[in-house]
Amino acid sequence: MMNSFINLDPQTWYEAKWPYPSAHIIRKNATMTDTQGRKYCQVSSQDVRAMKLSRLKNWWWVALKSAQNDALEMNNRVFFQNKPNMTVIDIGLDFYPRRRLGVVSFSRKN
Repeated sequence: MMNSFINLDPQTWYEAKWPYPSAHIIRKNATMTDTQGRKYCQVSSQDVRAMKLSRLKNWWWVALKSAQNDALEMNNRVFFQNKPNMTVIDIGLDFYPRRRLGVVSFSRKN
């Protein structure tokens, strides 16, 4: 079972403002790394429901490398060392300045 990272019961105003995990948490739980150093962790079904994303797609948390602005956009190709290359087909959570975190869905079309 995948971990749920969204804080659905915030205790402070800051947690209520940003209920999503930090990029550090995603990096620590990552199962994939691309050639640019971005780390990926699959989004749990609980988090998919909380963000109201399509349940028909596989969603991935993306943690960007520190001090690097390499946010993914639609139709970007992502290259992995030991896995098939993938293309970003949807963005579930935009990359915010200084947050270094987002949610994307991939397709294996090359």
